[in-house]
Amino acid sequence: MKNLSVATAGAAFIALGMLGEIQQASAASIIQDQTDGAYQILAFSPIGQTFTAEDTFIKSIGFYIKDFNPTAAPNDFSITINLYKGTSGVFLGSGVFDDLVDGFEGYADVDFSYIALTVGDTYTAIVEDDTVRWGLSIASDLGDPYPGGVAITNGNLQDNIDTRFRVLAAETESVPEPNSVLGLLAFGTLGAGSFLKRRQKKQLVSSVTSNV
Repeated sequence: MKNLSVATAGAAFIALGMLGEIQQASAASIIQDQTDGAYQILAFSPIGQTFTAEDTFIKSIGFYIKDFNPTAAPNDFSITINLYKGTSGVFLGSGVFDDLVDGFEGYADVDFSYIALTVGDTYTAIVEDDTVRWGLSIASDLGDPYPGGVAITNGNLQDNIDTRFRVLAAETESVPEPNSVLGLLAFGTLGAGSFLKRRQKKQLVSSVTSNV
């Protein structure tokens, strides 16, 4: 019975440890999903967001884009995102999102997986567009939805504004759901307990037989 209790406790500790790792991996992505308005990208350029890196290896950086003036620039179906170190620092890389369509509203994500970030450091992502067509969602009157950074509009840091943006960590794509993992661990714990019970029963029968 003592062995069974130890095995069960061990499995529980493993479950808690794995759950902690899952939560930590999921938390590596940055998602600011609140909004109460939008700015035209060209009119407020340079426009973007500063953020504090939470993961060394990221998958993408994206902004929530809206189709403001489709008739003004009917052939404009792309935006560019540039990444810098710090708030006015070294240029790190750039990418183009060219899957915009008429009436588009959603995240435009650009691949930055080739750039390694330093956890805890500040970075700046700037959105570029050369027409009046596309807008960028912002949160201007919702307190401070993302305390790890601020919006940039017309090249200036805006302490009371955040854009609607996300920095996705590559690991989040392959992390299983916590409930699924705990279910498997629970099944494994029951299996371990059943095995120990059979082993103890076999030892007891062997002992009784040898004493007859």
